[in-house]
Amino acid sequence: MSLRRTLTSAVWVGLCVAFLSAGCRGETEASVPDALIPDFQLPALDGRKLGPSNFPGQVLLLEFWATWCTPCRAQARILDRLYADLASEDLEFLAISVGEPAEVVQRFVEKAPFPYPVLLDGEDQLSGHLMVYVLPTIAIVDRQGRIVFFEMGISSEGTLRKALEEALRSEAA
Repeated sequence: MSLRRTLTSAVWVGLCVAFLSAGCRGETEASVPDALIPDFQLPALDGRKLGPSNFPGQVLLLEFWATWCTPCRAQARILDRLYADLASEDLEFLAISVGEPAEVVQRFVEKAPFPYPVLLDGEDQLSGHLMVYVLPTIAIVDRQGRIVFFEMGISSEGTLRKALEEALRSEAA
């Protein structure tokens, strides 16, 4: 691992610990909601390039995570339950790995598969644009491409269920 990756990982871990242990979830919410999601196209582990334009008229849940992030594993278990309960043609989850090489993410996913697409934000393009400073971070995008929910740190199942159900009730574009 390069010195840059090591330092980046250390900073991410420090931020995760600082924000989560401080109990300041409300203070970590960025002023992103109601912004339009950029029409990104990130490489997926299966070789496709995916982004919002691949899911027209659907609600998207974007999960920003990393293989080394222990809170991300807890968040993934919550998302697995929600995905099983709410999966439909109107909703898609995307796991966006932040700042890691494809081979590291691939090895992790082989041991702990996701039931939804895994995208690679290896150069922090999307996560940097959205000011994702803590992992995990969840963003929910409505059918019109607006970010209607953005929370850094672990989001509870109840909070996410409510936000997803509200977004799913919104009118189709």
